[in-house]
Amino acid sequence: MTEHLNKLKIIKAKANAIANRIDVNCVDSEMQYSELAQLANELGGIINAIEASNNQ
Repeated sequence: MTEHLNKLKIIKAKANAIANRIDVNCVDSEMQYSELAQLANELGGIINAIEASNNQ
């Protein structure tokens, strides 16, 4: 489980890094940024839920 959690954290970090490199002055790029930011947020929620369940 820890290995999978670490992989999710890496994916979340990559999504955030890509989102931060996108030019938000372009409409298409702004939509991509929003999608990546949402994905990173969803991954963060999953990671938090898994960590909370492991600590019980």
